Amino acid sequence: MDKELVKHAIQLEGIAVKELFIRVNSFGNDTDKLERNYKLGVGHSEFDKDNSEIDVGILVKIGSPDHCLDDEKNSEIDLKVNLLAKFSVDQDRFPIQQIDHWAENNAPLILFPYLREHVYALSIRAGIKPILLPLMEVPVLSPNK
Repeated sequence: MDKELVKHAIQLEGIAVKELFIRVNSFGNDTDKLERNYKLGVGHSEFDKDNSEIDVGILVKIGSPDHCLDDEKNSEIDLKVNLLAKFSVDQDRFPIQQIDHWAENNAPLILFPYLREHVYALSIRAGIKPILLPLMEVPVLSPNK
């Protein structure tokens, strides 16, 4: 293997956990159905030309984690994982007019494995059957002939 790896023009500099939350409302129930009822969100900052950086956030919710401070128990569990990532951009190698598209489409694919791990680990620590978020489809490019 003599092939040298070439770094992409955009690099992940770090990931921070903004929020980890789980509340188990009912023990002993099957959590297989929960994985189908998740909500996924993605957002990003404006591109900072001076620092060549962009922040991208990704979150997943199961149940009603934002409304569970009261005693209502609408779902078997309430879960929220919210991550924030910082990416550096080589402005000489990446077309900056495409940065919003990249942040909305490519960055979530990079961050999704981190999100899946936090959901999995949080569910284990709560003592319930591990929650596995589904794999996501990656758009496949076919070469033009």
